[in-house]
Amino acid sequence: MEAAGKSVKTFQASIAQEKYDKTIAARDKSAGTIYFKGGAAGSERVLLDYTKPTAQTISVVGDKVVIY
Repeated sequence: MEAAGKSVKTFQASIAQEKYDKTIAARDKSAGTIYFKGGAAGSERVLLDYTKPTAQTISVVGDKVVIY
C-alpha cells in the first residue's frame, strides 16, 4: 500500500465535514474540495478549498501551513 501511495502524483476530491460540540449540542458542517500534488519528500502540496459555510482556503506545502 505504501508503494502505491508513493506513485500518486495528483488527486482531487469533494469533501464534507461535520463537527459536533456536545457542550452546546451544535453541529457545524463544512464542504469543499481537496487537491493534492505529490513531489519530492517534503514538497508535497495539499490545498483545502472550503466553499460552505463560508469560503476559506488552507494551503499546506511541506511543513508550512497558510490559511487564507
